[in-house]
Amino acid sequence: MQVYAPRDPVGEFWRGDLSLRTLRVMVEHLPPDSAMHRAHPEHAGVDRMQSLGFEQVDALNRLWELIRAANSEDSTYQPPKPLDRPWDAARRRREQAAEKRLRDQARSRLDDILHQLTGGR
Repeated sequence: MQVYAPRDPVGEFWRGDLSLRTLRVMVEHLPPDSAMHRAHPEHAGVDRMQSLGFEQVDALNRLWELIRAANSEDSTYQPPKPLDRPWDAARRRREQAAEKRLRDQARSRLDDILHQLTGGR
């Protein structure tokens, strides 16, 4: 937590000079370019400007669709799908890998049960 130098918030916490709540607040309010944010898998390689850029494009797409719906005979508004974020792809891959592991485990357990019931035939 270089941001708080020369203080040592973690050391202060372990000595009992800082509450867990205060430490949590300090960690939550670290700047987006801090090591903690870079190490977090969902934010790896993402800076605040990239994130804001994607949010701006999504807002413009929603506005464009709203204007189109308001000025057409078919005035149904369907919000557009947000742009895919590069950091979302990593999360989807992790979720898919976890689902595959669960399916494989379930299949293995089912095979074990069938093996026991049929006597290995």
